[in-house]
Amino acid sequence: MNAKKLAKKYAIGDNVQISQTVCIETNEAGCRCVRRKEDHSPGIFGKIIGLKRFFLGDVEGGGYGMDEGGSVNYLLVDRTIVVWEIRRGYLNKPIYAFDKDVQIVDVLSPAKKFPLIWQRQWSETAKQSLRDEMKDAPRDAKGRWTWE
Repeated sequence: MNAKKLAKKYAIGDNVQISQTVCIETNEAGCRCVRRKEDHSPGIFGKIIGLKRFFLGDVEGGGYGMDEGGSVNYLLVDRTIVVWEIRRGYLNKPIYAFDKDVQIVDVLSPAKKFPLIWQRQWSETAKQSLRDEMKDAPRDAKGRWTWE
């Protein structure tokens, strides 16, 4: 689906839930591609902040920047993809999702209120394991950790 059709589907500021996220990376061969789609079973809640177009293809010249010969590297574009740009909190980095993975949510409940900064919630077992690990770390006379 092209960007013009996608832009009419949702509006900026719509509350959505995403089932999978997309990450665009450059692989070892110098090809820019959709490298990873993470599956989020409970779903991620956020707000749409826009669309983003990614250009995919091969990087000629060995990488980003300049190669040994002094020539500038460039991207040979094979195709483009358009993804939704979504934020989990007002100050968080955007995450990207394909159109098929985005579902609109009518109203966020007070428990799902849009935060200033979204932070990952730690489970009690994870917290306890970190506490146990740091019990044996060396400390100085004032109780601060020392890295010797």
